[in-house]
Amino acid sequence: MATRPSGLKQLIALAVVAGCVCTAAVAGELSREQRLELIRGGRVEAPVITALDERGAARVIVQFVDVAPAAPMSRAAIDRVLADLPRESLAPVGYMRSLPAIAALATSEGILGLAARAEVRGVFLDLPVRTQLAEAVPLTGLLALHQMGQKGKGVRVAVIDTGIDFTQPSLRPARRSEQCFCENDLGGCCPNGLSEQSGAGSAVDDSGHGTLVAGIVASRGRGGAPRGTAPKAKIVAIKTLGADGSGFVSNSFFALDWILEVRSDVSVVNMSLGSDRLFGGRRCDTKGNGIGEIYAFLVDALRERGTMVVAASGNDGKKKMSMPACIENVISVGAYYDSDFAGTANWGICQDLGGSPNELTCFSNAGKRMDMAAPGAFITSVSSDGGTATVGGTSMATPMVTGCLAVLMKAFPTALPDDLEAALKGSPRRATHVPSGRGYPSLDCESAFAILEAQGL
Repeated sequence: MATRPSGLKQLIALAVVAGCVCTAAVAGELSREQRLELIRGGRVEAPVITALDERGAARVIVQFVDVAPAAPMSRAAIDRVLADLPRESLAPVGYMRSLPAIAALATSEGILGLAARAEVRGVFLDLPVRTQLAEAVPLTGLLALHQMGQKGKGVRVAVIDTGIDFTQPSLRPARRSEQCFCENDLGGCCPNGLSEQSGAGSAVDDSGHGTLVAGIVASRGRGGAPRGTAPKAKIVAIKTLGADGSGFVSNSFFALDWILEVRSDVSVVNMSLGSDRLFGGRRCDTKGNGIGEIYAFLVDALRERGTMVVAASGNDGKKKMSMPACIENVISVGAYYDSDFAGTANWGICQDLGGSPNELTCFSNAGKRMDMAAPGAFITSVSSDGGTATVGGTSMATPMVTGCLAVLMKAFPTALPDDLEAALKGSPRRATHVPSGRGYPSLDCESAFAILEAQGL
């Protein structure tokens, strides 16, 4: 990802807040005529226009030409388009490799200029995203598989999160590589202070969330920490969220794009994060006003080569899901309790008076097309403070499914993503979302193993 260019007098002082860029120095609000021009043009999504109305500038994703055209625009060609815009009106934050799209900070003048260019297919608001944090291994059938020697040995799992603390004894052997694509409302949030970093130390966890997630996948069970769901897997750590657990959807795009173009060894991707904007209905591939389409392109391309993406449904207690969980070919995961309990669990947005593995937690989102549910409370994992922590959230349920996939991929290397997803959904157990009455397959990795084995894969 490119660092912010110098010399942009208006943009250099921009502060990115909730997906919009705010500064007293930027150009004024859109005139009525300019606003109508953007609406009629149809290339700039409504939230971008709202941001320009309110602040005169925005952080956006700009898509050029078409998704994966026969002859996609090169970076040089994109730069030639941008060169025609006033220098103070737009600052690229990063370029994608697999399709012609960039993330950028732009003033009203920059957006108007982009909308007038035939090479620009669409301009979309760069959505803010956040972490989804709000004795499960035996419950999911994984203990039986571990006892059979099925532990996902050597399977590469990419964890897109706040980074990972590989100094922890239980995670040190799991480290494969590190990468960072991170920018939030404070600017670059990679360990080097920029928006991109590669190599050892580039995915240091300054939040703790990613370490917890990685522990659920691949903890070796050292230092008092429990073993993970795939305790022999290898982790590719990609930091896209800052110390406060926040970032932008473009960070995730750059991470998936990097996996697609550079890391052909990654078999499964864990995304315990999601957008603040929620989506209902069957799918959001085309309902995200362009954002969903770009996500779908990346996820579909990864799946076609055999790499699966697993994401948290979100912790808003809604009958909708965050993005990317709502994308068609993402395995979306809700959360239920890992055991029966009769106490009170106060999650801030809601309260459960008791719970069980048969019902989703009150905080778990559950859209119509959510794929499955897994234990998400109360889960003990590796803590970045040197011990363990017991937490809850769809963030915790997601790596349960990711780890199971790693185990199944190792055991059945010829199984296709469709085979693996069908086996997961073939679970004999169900978890119910009480408000809607909908039931979802509960994670049962032992059952999925048996299904694949019976198919001779």
